[in-house]
Amino acid sequence: MDAHRAAAHDSAAVALPPGGATRGRVIWTTVLPTEAGAQSVTVRESLAESLRRGTPLVWAHGDGRERRALLGWGEALRVTARGPERFNRLSEAFRAFAAGRAEPALAFAALTFASDSEAESVLVVPEVVGRWHRGKLELPPGALELLPEPAEPGEFEELDFAAGALTREQYRRAVARAVELIEAGEVEKVVLARDLLATGSRPIDVATVLARLQGANPESWTFHVDGTFGSSPELLVAVHGETVYSRVLAGSAPVTGRPEGDTAAARALMASAKNTMEHAYAARSVSARLAAVADVVIGRPEVLRLPTIMHLSTEVTGTLHR
Repeated sequence: MDAHRAAAHDSAAVALPPGGATRGRVIWTTVLPTEAGAQSVTVRESLAESLRRGTPLVWAHGDGRERRALLGWGEALRVTARGPERFNRLSEAFRAFAAGRAEPALAFAALTFASDSEAESVLVVPEVVGRWHRGKLELPPGALELLPEPAEPGEFEELDFAAGALTREQYRRAVARAVELIEAGEVEKVVLARDLLATGSRPIDVATVLARLQGANPESWTFHVDGTFGSSPELLVAVHGETVYSRVLAGSAPVTGRPEGDTAAARALMASAKNTMEHAYAARSVSARLAAVADVVIGRPEVLRLPTIMHLSTEVTGTLHR
């Protein structure tokens, strides 16, 4: 175990769960700046071991030496909100809590898309914050004694799946209705999601699932907040200092598992009028919103290959207005 001083940190990020919003939520993390020089200790262990110390809040990304994770244990602050003012209420509560604190104020949040969603938006400030990188878990002094030892990995089992809010036939009808609205010129784009209910014989071992997800999807952002967990390759927005970044995904094709097949599928995806049109719409939508607060630059579409699927991907970067 080593002792050292941590650097100042000032960033925020928002990710989309795979296929849209799990329970109608997006995932958000933020850390306000603090003075450099805070004492910390490090524990040498794998990310999988750190994830199995209880069930922490999680924000992880990257592979190999670039793999990093923010982890949180306990609840120093927990705030929930519903309705049109949910973002403002959570933001105000967080900033009031963070005001005047010498140490970093880190928050994890799961936020609903729709203002009339039945799900709550929740923001949690953990009591203990850990930063994992290159085989080391960095913790505040005395925090290690508050954490449980890494548990043994859980076992996987086959889950039973059943229809959720929409049956297969209801989903097909929703797709047909969306096409009618687009053809009538009433809407430009519709994003449909179909939930499934998964049932197992015992509680899901979230830590083991997260470790498997992060290891298999290093290009994605793996997260866990308030029971919402997953691994998403799409980043709605990230802010580091004055730099803003977004990875826009739209237009997809399955991965074949064969190099020549994947190369052909990627070329077909880039040449698809339907997919390129859908992707351009999404990229314009994100850049237009970011242009209100930053000078943005839109990159060229590329194919992002993941273990089971490939997407058209565009990176949008910019500098925040002063």
